[in-house]
Amino acid sequence: ISLDFIRNFPAEGGLGKRLRETTNFIALCKNSYINERGQNIPGFKHPPEVPLERVGFSDLVDDDSQGARFVRRHYMMQKSEPKYCNVQEALSLVIARLYLEAKGHKYISPLNPETREYDQDMAFGKTAIPLLTGNGGGYSGFNNNQLQGYQTMLKYRVYQGDADKFAPRVNILDVLNNKVPAEKIKNRIILVGFTDRQFRQ
Repeated sequence: ISLDFIRNFPAEGGLGKRLRETTNFIALCKNSYINERGQNIPGFKHPPEVPLERVGFSDLVDDDSQGARFVRRHYMMQKSEPKYCNVQEALSLVIARLYLEAKGHKYISPLNPETREYDQDMAFGKTAIPLLTGNGGGYSGFNNNQLQGYQTMLKYRVYQGDADKFAPRVNILDVLNNKVPAEKIKNRIILVGFTDRQFRQ
């Protein structure tokens, strides 16, 4: 169960205890960064009740083309930032790793703990998630800063011809009012977020 939006303040009442003790609950944080105007944008911390082993960073990298925004690659791992986001794994990776490990799929980290370098492909069992390098294709001219961290190419899923239907959605009020059958949630990855219809997010 993942909270897919920023919550960087303490919980009140029994919620804090629930966040601490729900071992399959995952939260996010965000590193600070320098925007296109050279301004330093501060990051966001994770909920203080959730331990770091259940936190992943939220970040994306876009490829601009004539002012448009295209997301083709994904940060899986990046350097941690102790002040705001002291984790190396992306939220998506933490979710997938905990889910797949619970089903018996071994995770192979690309990070060498001695050299702190990515010296092999990330993998789950026999399925490799290759590191994007600047050795060919459209990224051949990219430098190390543009390909920092562990990035990979995205493979978008389209269900029934509609990218917006890649996963079922339910209204949070329906969940709270017990209108969603348990079998629709049990043994599945759950993302708790919000929909911004103006920006189609």
